[in-house]
Amino acid sequence: MFKDYVCFNSQSNLFEKLDIEGIPIALIKSDRKNEILTNIQEKKKQKQLVIVEGGILNRFILEQKDADILVNPEKGIQKDFLHSRNSGLNQVLCKLARQNNVAIGFSFSEILHSEKEQRAELFGRMMQNVRLCRKYNVRMVLGSFAKNEFELRSKDSLISFGIFLGMRPEEAKRALER
Repeated sequence: MFKDYVCFNSQSNLFEKLDIEGIPIALIKSDRKNEILTNIQEKKKQKQLVIVEGGILNRFILEQKDADILVNPEKGIQKDFLHSRNSGLNQVLCKLARQNNVAIGFSFSEILHSEKEQRAELFGRMMQNVRLCRKYNVRMVLGSFAKNEFELRSKDSLISFGIFLGMRPEEAKRALER
């Protein structure tokens, strides 16, 4: 069954129009370890799906067994290395994600909000993360992660996005299921 993740307010009447039901989602955005840790533990006690936005604390997030999805691990990375991309993931982090059953999420909303050159770098980093996830057998998740109703995308658009990032068609379809 197709699942998309949205990041806008649950009090919005759009939730009723879209008939979004099931497990409540908690999106955690922070740059402080203590704040992330307490939020993850609190949301897990409430039986929520915990999605943590990546950045400079990717390793800390992947070490937490209660996190379900790490979205945008390439966010907050300033510069690439001389001979390779700095995509926010490496073999050690992928092994941690696999061991702790944390999926890596790819957000279409990040692409929508990026500028020209930044978009090209973002695509390259996401493509590298797809290759690493495939190599180390890490679960991948595709979603629009929309902040308003105009950013929502259809199932076919998200599958095309996944294929563009380098996923095989069956991987892209699996990344949209729960």
